[in-house]
Amino acid sequence: LHAVSDALGARGWGQDFDDVSAGEDENDLFDPSIYEADPTSTFLADDATRAFESDFEDEDVEWYDSEDDTDQNQPEIALKIPPPSTDAQDKGVCLSMHQPWASLLVAGIKRAEGRGWTSQHRGRLWIAAGAHQPSPFDIQEVEEEYMRVYKLPRKSIPFPKEYPTSALLGCVDVVDVMENEDYSNLRRRETSTSSYLFVCAHPRTLLLPQHISGDHKLWRLPKGRLSDFQTGLSAPAPPTPWLDQALLQRRKQREEQQQKHKKTSKTAKDEKLFVAIRLQSEELIDALCDV
Repeated sequence: LHAVSDALGARGWGQDFDDVSAGEDENDLFDPSIYEADPTSTFLADDATRAFESDFEDEDVEWYDSEDDTDQNQPEIALKIPPPSTDAQDKGVCLSMHQPWASLLVAGIKRAEGRGWTSQHRGRLWIAAGAHQPSPFDIQEVEEEYMRVYKLPRKSIPFPKEYPTSALLGCVDVVDVMENEDYSNLRRRETSTSSYLFVCAHPRTLLLPQHISGDHKLWRLPKGRLSDFQTGLSAPAPPTPWLDQALLQRRKQREEQQQKHKKTSKTAKDEKLFVAIRLQSEELIDALCDV
């Protein structure tokens, strides 16, 4: 009506119009006959991540694009995670790994370790970094893989500031050792060519990494130093508190984006309606003028 009024006013038709308002068996531990395969990177996320991704599968990720071939509509099969191992249960079993994967495992960012051999060991597993020094490019490449896995920016993932070598870094608990095919059936986000996957939980870091010389496969720490290592461990932490916090932040941002989108859509709709009314009004006025 305002559009008609303005148009008529422009043509000198001084008529008044009313104002109208619109209204988410240890026996195989030390078998030297089995060759130790090189560690391979395994990337996966937990149930919270999967639920979160299903909420945002249609979202354009602004922080980091994700490359995921996993069926987003299939939920993960949850694993039963036992309580953390105690110092009394600790047998001092240790595994040597290359960096940067070793530090990522004890930091809780990496959740499983691939190997070409299996084991009956369950419970606490100490992690030692080998002597090989990773290049800055290697570190950056692996960290960016985890950014894609978690769909988070670098600042939201607590990557280690350093990746020490020839050092004991901390420990994890081995929850299970699964064949690759069986693990894949859990529908977790992972990439691994290893025959077996050591599924880990309850990561703990040494407050001060200790220099140590490792060995192949699973080996034991010196008994005389085990109690000192246990004393130097950080306290058990809740699983991935950084991930939970980041996901909450993402959800909040998504809600804000949705509200902004609604306002933008309403404004665009109102503008489109105004243009349509004005065009119809002008056509009506032209017809009246012709009469």
